[in-house]
Amino acid sequence: MDAIEKEIRINGKKSARDIKEEIKDLINFESSEKVFSMFDNLKDLQKTHMEHDDSTRNLRVTISEIAKSTGFFATSKCLREKTFDTEQLTMKIRLVNSIFDLENSEKLSDHLGNGMRILNEMIETLEKKNDILKSADYGQKVDNIISKSPIQHVKSFWNSDSRNAEIKKLVKDLESLESSANEYRKGDLMTIRKIFDNAVEVDGLPDVYPYIYDILMKKKNTEYGDALENSKRLMDLDLDFSNHKGELSAASLSLEKIKEYFDEIFELNPIKKDP
Repeated sequence: MDAIEKEIRINGKKSARDIKEEIKDLINFESSEKVFSMFDNLKDLQKTHMEHDDSTRNLRVTISEIAKSTGFFATSKCLREKTFDTEQLTMKIRLVNSIFDLENSEKLSDHLGNGMRILNEMIETLEKKNDILKSADYGQKVDNIISKSPIQHVKSFWNSDSRNAEIKKLVKDLESLESSANEYRKGDLMTIRKIFDNAVEVDGLPDVYPYIYDILMKKKNTEYGDALENSKRLMDLDLDFSNHKGELSAASLSLEKIKEYFDEIFELNPIKKDP
């Protein structure tokens, strides 16, 4: 595991752009890269605006002084005497004004970043699918030891008749998600959103492998070496994706809000005609 992946595990969050780079092997976000970039810039602009707003409240300057220092009087004279192309200025003013129309932009960014972090964890899990499948075949002796675990959820899962089926289903669900992601990767923002919607359907497995590793380590029996090494490779994975359904749904919704925002900026919404 490289340094970036470790940082994701330690901090739990990264910016939308950073995590986008982390999941590039699964999802090609080139088609929406400009949108993510503009969204990052939007957050910076909002922060700068708030800082300037706070600082200017304490300034004691007259309107006349501001007009003189900014060259407003001189500009007004030019506007009276000449004709200027003000289209670009108008567009900039409209863009700046629209920035403040997007509510909870920081929260939306966090939701999107969290969703992408979970997708990254799913990728990491899929990369270890062979190890996951091997855990369904530890052997009777190891299974008997695990089934007597004092940790209730470990004991319950390992004694379940559906254990092996759930392990295989996790791998199948992740392979299906990867396939759909490859299909959606060149689509628009609302098509890419379907990746999060599909990811919600992945339930995963209970958090059992760290406990299995501890149990087998205490036995100090070389006969359990293969199972010990296998559980060690799986112990750092967050496999219980059922705990993250809300975060994935929030990430999906954030893309919808972002699309609505940029549609408004660039006047992409259909014009309503009077009846």
